[in-house]
Amino acid sequence: MKLTPNQVTLSRLIILVLIIISYESKFFFLGTALLIIGLLSDALDGYIARKFKKGTEVGIFLDQFIDKIYVHSLLLYFLAKGNISFLIVLIIILRDHVAVAIRYFGVLNGQVIKSIWSGKLKLWLQGFLLVFIALHMVEVIPANALSIFGTFTAAWSAVSLLHFMLANRITINSFFESLSIDA
Repeated sequence: MKLTPNQVTLSRLIILVLIIISYESKFFFLGTALLIIGLLSDALDGYIARKFKKGTEVGIFLDQFIDKIYVHSLLLYFLAKGNISFLIVLIIILRDHVAVAIRYFGVLNGQVIKSIWSGKLKLWLQGFLLVFIALHMVEVIPANALSIFGTFTAAWSAVSLLHFMLANRITINSFFESLSIDA
């Protein structure tokens, strides 16, 4: 049986649950290994889609949607456990919601919303941040290093949103124009 890209994408939800169960059961190394597998599955689904020409519009949407569920759920879990600052989590999640809103508005208006390299780097930095947090939980990464990397990741997330907005300024302009017309 061959895995489809969407099956790999959806497997991240199962992996997410297993990660949290592992951490709650104090199996930190298993949870961290699963976290890394989940991050790598994000690259795998794209590879399968491109290699076997199995990419679909639904798959593109699903991948981005599951990415956000995966990363945001883990950030909120780690926040609840006191392993990361609220401000870092807020900036990362808020950035992603603004980007989703811009994408949604573009789709509604028949505009193509370009992905940008800084957004892809942002996702990888967020993934590394999750690994740093996991390693901090087992005292491999010191708190100050985690704080510095978390701050850098949040700052990069904000910068990548500005880059995303500049790259898609026609959509942004249309959005603000629609606000003034509707008022």
